[in-house]
Amino acid sequence: MLNKLKRIAISLAVVVGAYVLYAVAVVPWIEPHLGRVGPGVDPWATPDIVGQQKAFLANFFPQESWQLGTTKVLESKRMMLLMRDFKELGVDDKGNKQPNRLKLEPVTILVFATDDRQERLDEPPLILEGEEAILNFSELNLSFGKIGDLNGGTLAGDVTIRRAPSTPTARNGIDIKTRDVEMHPGWIETKAPIQFRYGGSSGSGRHLIAKLDESSSKPGKTPSAIGGLQSLQLNHVDRVLIATQGGLNDPIGPSQPRRQEDSAPLEITCNGPFLFDAAHKIASFRERVVVTRPTEATTPDQLRGDLIEVYFTEDEAPKVAQANAPTNAPSSDESKSMGKLKVQRLVAVGAPATLNAPSAGARATAKQFIYDVLRRRIEASGDQNTELAKDQWVVRSPNVQYEMAENSRDLGRLWAAGPGTFTGQLGKNQRSGDVIRVGWRDQLRVEPNDAGEHVMTLAGDVSAGVDGRGQIQADNLYIWIRSLSIPGKRDKQLLADRMHANGKVDIRSPQLNGQTKELKAWFQYPELNAAKNLDQPSEQAVSLVRPGANVVSPSPPSGSGMNVSLNRGQQPQMLPPIAFNGQAAESDEPKTKFDMHGDLIQLVFMRMGERMLVENATISGQVEVKETLSTEPNKPPLVVTGDVIQIEHASSPNAYAHVVGAPGMISGRGIQLFSNHLQMDQAQNRVFSQGPGELMLPMDRDFEGRKLALPEIYTVTWQGSLEVIGDRIIFDRNIAVRGRPMQFQKGQLGLVTEQRQLNAGRMEVVLDQPIDFRQLGNSRNPSVRRIECKQGFNAYNPTVELGKLISIDEMRADNLSIDQINGDIVVSGAGAARSTRIGFQGFDAAMQKGPSPAPASGQLTFVEVNFRQGVMGNIHRRQISFRDVHPAIYGPVANWGDSIAPNSLQGLRENDVELACEELTIAQLPSPSGPSQAVELIASGNANIRGRLYSATGERFTYSNEKQMIVLHGSGRSVAQLSYQQQLGVPRQTAAAGTIHFWPKEHRFEASNGRSIEVSNLPK
Repeated sequence: MLNKLKRIAISLAVVVGAYVLYAVAVVPWIEPHLGRVGPGVDPWATPDIVGQQKAFLANFFPQESWQLGTTKVLESKRMMLLMRDFKELGVDDKGNKQPNRLKLEPVTILVFATDDRQERLDEPPLILEGEEAILNFSELNLSFGKIGDLNGGTLAGDVTIRRAPSTPTARNGIDIKTRDVEMHPGWIETKAPIQFRYGGSSGSGRHLIAKLDESSSKPGKTPSAIGGLQSLQLNHVDRVLIATQGGLNDPIGPSQPRRQEDSAPLEITCNGPFLFDAAHKIASFRERVVVTRPTEATTPDQLRGDLIEVYFTEDEAPKVAQANAPTNAPSSDESKSMGKLKVQRLVAVGAPATLNAPSAGARATAKQFIYDVLRRRIEASGDQNTELAKDQWVVRSPNVQYEMAENSRDLGRLWAAGPGTFTGQLGKNQRSGDVIRVGWRDQLRVEPNDAGEHVMTLAGDVSAGVDGRGQIQADNLYIWIRSLSIPGKRDKQLLADRMHANGKVDIRSPQLNGQTKELKAWFQYPELNAAKNLDQPSEQAVSLVRPGANVVSPSPPSGSGMNVSLNRGQQPQMLPPIAFNGQAAESDEPKTKFDMHGDLIQLVFMRMGERMLVENATISGQVEVKETLSTEPNKPPLVVTGDVIQIEHASSPNAYAHVVGAPGMISGRGIQLFSNHLQMDQAQNRVFSQGPGELMLPMDRDFEGRKLALPEIYTVTWQGSLEVIGDRIIFDRNIAVRGRPMQFQKGQLGLVTEQRQLNAGRMEVVLDQPIDFRQLGNSRNPSVRRIECKQGFNAYNPTVELGKLISIDEMRADNLSIDQINGDIVVSGAGAARSTRIGFQGFDAAMQKGPSPAPASGQLTFVEVNFRQGVMGNIHRRQISFRDVHPAIYGPVANWGDSIAPNSLQGLRENDVELACEELTIAQLPSPSGPSQAVELIASGNANIRGRLYSATGERFTYSNEKQMIVLHGSGRSVAQLSYQQQLGVPRQTAAAGTIHFWPKEHRFEASNGRSIEVSNLPK
């Protein structure tokens, strides 16, 4: 009996001890426990531990969930385990001993971001839910209530991993659905299919590895992950959808605004892994990555690469709200302030990476793309094949960066390294527009300035041109750009305002080639300025050519104003504007082409329809413009040189040109014109030169209108002015005309040079038709009709044949007029005509046509006619008349330059003849006896002729070399008289009659009454 009682006592003690151990060690872990009662508290009150636990868990689970029912709870540091039942396992499935293992079913694991129980509600935990779990702990002693760190385990069956958003407005919630998850210290893994969602982003695939953040378990460390998640890696990706909050889904360029919540997500697929680094907020994709953005267009936008990284940043809104929170609000660490994440930048790397965005008309190819969403900046880099294109515009450069403007309609900032190219099309019709090509060696830069413009800078071996229209090359090129709002359209049209090129500038175009040290250009848009809708800072800037100094250069990097002024009073009105939608006329092949050189070229362009024409031009500094292609290739090309050449309204029929030089020169079509100031005004159909000048032109006639064997170059100089207007070319003040220099032997002087000369106070050249400076290319070259010399003239006309001086003819008078068409010659006023020629042949030698006959002796014939009332004649009829001759002298001289003085005190020499009359006419007539010319000389009106041994008077005197006869005629009131003597000192013999015929060679004369007298030794 005693032994029986003893056994009962021992059993009771064991049961009591086990119960005490259970109550002390196990129950506190899985059941609520009593709390210590503080002072002032009812000692009989019991805390509702179960209610508090359920209230805490109700923050994370729905009302009807099993986690809020009869649930067992295990807690360790930052982890809480919820289960309906658990079982301690000592061995594994293979029978091997493996302690510290628990089997829980079903199971929910809560991973908190902090150890502090009071702060756990501030940051939602990461929750893992599974049908069954087998967990391995570093220490497990349920008897004593000891549970160590989780060393690993598995979640079998369907598994859900989730985390609620940190705030109601945050978009950082996590939701993962998969099965058969393996748990490791600090990370979990499943090779099963998976679907996940993070905020507005989602995806699917296989083989997930998620790393958990444990930084808060270390003293002094704050969590760097988001809600306890360090990173998420998906090794096999079906697809990933990334929410485009923050502008990633915004088009590159202007578009209709829409709410970010309505933006379609980016769809990403790849052949490699997807990694989301929650600590650094980076999502990366590898191997054949394709990013697709749905658009309203049929074809979506796509980005392809070998590696694509998406960088996220925290939205500022939650931080702003936190800053406005009450000061007594509890502080929170970085993870607790996490709100909405938005895309910061996108990086794509490939060989190459490509972008095709039909919605924005954009495409790109590069080894690396960087799209900074917050700065709205795109960067493409790699090699020479790097390409960034927008619509028809393409940039190729090793590195291209573009930063969008705040207003997506405006032009942003662009930078491109060199060497690079820029191509595109001008005009509304891209298929038929002009192709523009730009290249550079160093860099291309586009930046806004303070004037509301954008400045495009191209540096280093710049080339810019339009296919088929021209090209410019320079060391540096600057272009100022303005934007134009088009009514009814969001897009803005970009317009070039002005341009500046420096260095070695080379211009090539179908009609013009040029070289200069500096080129400046301005652009006018008449039809657009009329609307006054350019986006410009002031009303004054609407007119792109503004008043100011004579020439104000658009020097980089700023400058806004110019005026190519020729200092004229009234300027011609420009052509009416052409309609904006006007069609450009078909351009034919150029018929003329010019080369242009100058230190500085300034151009003003005006857009007419779809064409950009040169309106004004100024070329300065050692200027030369030379014609290299002409409609008349057999004629000398046109060449213009000077210090400054200015042209206004070059695209209209009212062009105005000004050549300034020291002197300036215009050469072409056989003429050369030199002048310090030469101006051409098409509006007034006038060319004008103020000041001295020189003109060189070919002539086929001499000053007396006689045909030359070969054309000669004549030089015309003046000291006053030159004017070409209508059918007249007017030279004013001190006119000097010089012919071709001719060399010959001149007696003892040896080899000398002579040239034809004409001097006048004023000279007018009348053409056979007016010159139309509007139709220079379509009209025939005018011919000279009449030459008029006024205000006194002096002509000097030597004749040289075969290197020998044949004659010298001179004339001076008040005015001279030579009609080249009908041959009339008119000289007005008093003057003198003088002729000296080889041989003593008489008057006939002076009037014969063709080469002069060989002289009979070494003497020279000298003739001088002094007239008081002008000269009239006709070149074609070979006739000339001198009026009021007092006197005319004829005789031999020994040397060129010698003369016979009329009315000399020494008297006449043996062979000298002196004549005075009211009119002296000399005519050349065809000879009936042969090809030689017959010369007739007629002196009428009180004619008086005398020699050394004879004299004759009469109303009329005639002489014919064909008949070798002199005829004297009397008048009705007087008779003709002849007086002669055999030699000096002997008595004279005289005869008087109505008509006297005198034959000098036959030594006889005959009176009109029929009597005949033989006279011996009559002077010859």
